[in-house]
Amino acid sequence: MTFELPALLVLLFAVPLLAIAYAAMERRRAGAAAAFASAPMRANIVPLPPRWRRHVPAILMLLAVASLLVGAARPGRSQVVIRTGGTIMLVIDASKSMNKTDISPSRLEAARTAGQALVDQLPESHRVGVVTFNGQARTLSAPTTDRDALTLALDSIETRWKTYLGDGILAGLANVPEGGNSVQLVVLSDGNDTGSEVPPLVAADEAVGLNVKVNTVGTGTTTGEFSSNAGLLQQIADQTDGRFFTAPSAGELESIYRGIGERASKAVERVELTQAFVGGGLLLMVAAATLSALWFRRTV
Repeated sequence: MTFELPALLVLLFAVPLLAIAYAAMERRRAGAAAAFASAPMRANIVPLPPRWRRHVPAILMLLAVASLLVGAARPGRSQVVIRTGGTIMLVIDASKSMNKTDISPSRLEAARTAGQALVDQLPESHRVGVVTFNGQARTLSAPTTDRDALTLALDSIETRWKTYLGDGILAGLANVPEGGNSVQLVVLSDGNDTGSEVPPLVAADEAVGLNVKVNTVGTGTTTGEFSSNAGLLQQIADQTDGRFFTAPSAGELESIYRGIGERASKAVERVELTQAFVGGGLLLMVAAATLSALWFRRTV
């Protein structure tokens, strides 16, 4: 449990002080009673003393004060909720190097499988789109909740020469719904940008302006002719408040996509508990006053 105004909790120290004051008052009352009459006489004056009932209203009042003070500090707790209405654009490298088989059965097939796993995991209300890029950026599916259409889009990916990463990011952003909530791009690439009309970091600036996070995934080997530019992908993710991942295997790639899907579909929200504590405090006060009136014919 967390508090928006934790400084007010210092006032809780007043509760034990009030309890001590009440105990002292009871001792003085007992002393006064002893001075007024001896023990045998008190039995005749008060044949049925209240004993433990005497203290119940006071205890309830102390609990009420504590509950009200906690409520004043604005308590709350974290709760995981399912997001609705989000949008994810899958921006997938479709250059010839994606046919390499260092990731079984190939980099492209691993990307399809991981993309399908993400689509299947998301709530039905989430929209997903598919963009590919090589020497040209193409939108294979605008954001949609139609899972069959997305499967067809993933299956239709064809590889060509070149890797225009920046143009791919820009094409993904062009599909972002206006005024949409919880929008992000998931960009997968196994190579460097080879001549985009819009440089990748400029495209990342466009994402920042649209308040869109760009998660980047570098797949395949990290060295050699067809290695991904981890530094550039990291920059893009950092610039847009996204996350960067490396996926040297099909299993790791699918795990990354599933993790992205889980974070996109769930959110942690703060649930306010102020009303519960204030309401509980007021109920305790009413109970104390009621018992005092019923048992002793007086108010607390």
